[in-house]
Amino acid sequence: MSIYFLHFLSAFLPLALFLFFFMRRENLILTFFALIVGVTFGFFAHYIAFGIKGGVKNLQLFADISLFFIFLLAWIFPLKFAFLRVLNLVIAAFLAFCFEIEYLVISNGFEIFTQKLLDTLSVANFAFVFFALIICVSVFFLLKFKANLIENRLYFGICAAVFVILNLIKFSGQILLAFLRKDWVKDESGQILSFVAKSGHYAQFYLYIYLAFLLFTAIILLLKRPKNLQKKHILDIEFRKFAAKNQAIWQSFLAAIFICVSSVAILLYYDLKASRPMMIDEPIVVEPDANGEFVFDTAMLSDNKLHRYVYVTDEGKAIRFFMISKYEDRLVPVAVFDSCMICGDKGYIKRGSELICISCNVRVFLPSVGKPGGCNPIPIEYEVVGDKLKITLESVMLGTNYFTEFRPKTVIDPVSKAELINLEAKFSYIYGDKTYFFESEANKKAFAEDPSKFGAELKNVRFRTQGYDNAE
Repeated sequence: MSIYFLHFLSAFLPLALFLFFFMRRENLILTFFALIVGVTFGFFAHYIAFGIKGGVKNLQLFADISLFFIFLLAWIFPLKFAFLRVLNLVIAAFLAFCFEIEYLVISNGFEIFTQKLLDTLSVANFAFVFFALIICVSVFFLLKFKANLIENRLYFGICAAVFVILNLIKFSGQILLAFLRKDWVKDESGQILSFVAKSGHYAQFYLYIYLAFLLFTAIILLLKRPKNLQKKHILDIEFRKFAAKNQAIWQSFLAAIFICVSSVAILLYYDLKASRPMMIDEPIVVEPDANGEFVFDTAMLSDNKLHRYVYVTDEGKAIRFFMISKYEDRLVPVAVFDSCMICGDKGYIKRGSELICISCNVRVFLPSVGKPGGCNPIPIEYEVVGDKLKITLESVMLGTNYFTEFRPKTVIDPVSKAELINLEAKFSYIYGDKTYFFESEANKKAFAEDPSKFGAELKNVRFRTQGYDNAE
């Protein structure tokens, strides 16, 4: 949900700051009307372009180029025309049009209302968008109030210059990226691509810079507030004016604190948690018992959680499997490999009543777990005896070829009998369902000619793969 807040704030907070730096003295009602017109035209332009092949990308490129030149003009010549107020309103409408395009492009694929019926998730998504809108409007008015009280043209001039430079870098990077994709620009040295990558990387921190500017301005205003006020007589009008001004400054400062703290909290939550890719928890390493079996108590599955395990083979191959209950209201244990025949071995996670494939984000119907096909986890042979679930070592070893992870483990060169660390061995050879490691290429060739001579057996074979060298 925080991504909806991020998308809206990323697109429209720069618009609010531009209006403050260059158009805050314009008529607010007319400016608001111009913004509504611009946003409306931007929405319909994106809707039309969406039905044309390559239309959205071309529209975004047009918006990026337009914004670049508007910011460039703002740098060269302040956008204030005392005798042509209409021109400023046109610029405001065009800015809203371009930033609306930016918002619709970056939010594409993230529908606020996920269903036809209004549900809790849709309401929460809309609340985050509305909160971001309130913040953009509040930032404009708070800064306008502070600017009227601080009256320091040098400070706001420097801040406006930094704001313009940051956006020139951002939009120039986006324009160059579009030119590279269209093959309009050649980059044999790689310097342009490096600039594009860096500008895109650092642009994600712009919101923090903008909020820091708001907070710093609020602190400056707080330090400049009237102090040590003394009432000279009962009807001291000047004292009452200063007291009201002091109260307004404190309210403005507290509002700025609230905006900065709440916004940064949401942004940090997105950057540090919500935007991180899904990952499996660390599996528990298990070993078979004396009978060559993995035995588990099925009662542990009554918590409706996913219980993940890993067996590390002699050659260091990590074979993961997990167990869950197929139903939440009754205990029906099932064991499967933590891998998908289609997506590979990135694994699965369980959130609430959903089993999710990390690779493709498909939601797996829990009662279907244990059945082959689709994006279901690969079945493993198991047996439920009373309150115990048993999996044989042989069944686990059948999953060798479903996984690619090797963990550090001491292995034996079958030819020379030398001890090696599997991940450090320069030569290896897959025979049957097992990988053998060698300290020299000669040992590998000797083994490949007759594996049975060195005790290798072909069993549990699903397929056979040629050996490989991973020498540096």
